Amino acid sequence: QDGHPEAVARDMQRIAKVCQQHGAKEVNIAHSEEEANALLTARRSALSALARLSPTTILEDATVPRSEIASMVRAIEDIAREYDVKICTFGHA
Repeated sequence: QDGHPEAVARDMQRIAKVCQQHGAKEVNIAHSEEEANALLTARRSALSALARLSPTTILEDATVPRSEIASMVRAIEDIAREYDVKICTFGHA
């Protein structure tokens, strides 16, 4: 999230709350540049870890309005069920 620091702090708390209300297993908010870099490193590392578990792993970045994140995840899950594929969804804001 970027923008004016006060708006970013407010938005990040709101985003975290929405994610938790909708079943997020974990929500991490960086409170420093060092923490932000650590989260980005973890995100980058996730692909290689997933690829080791499943060589057919495909990683796609999707940009949607915050208000549509839940709908997007539901649609991805519906498509996965229709085509009988395993998915692992994770995200960042």
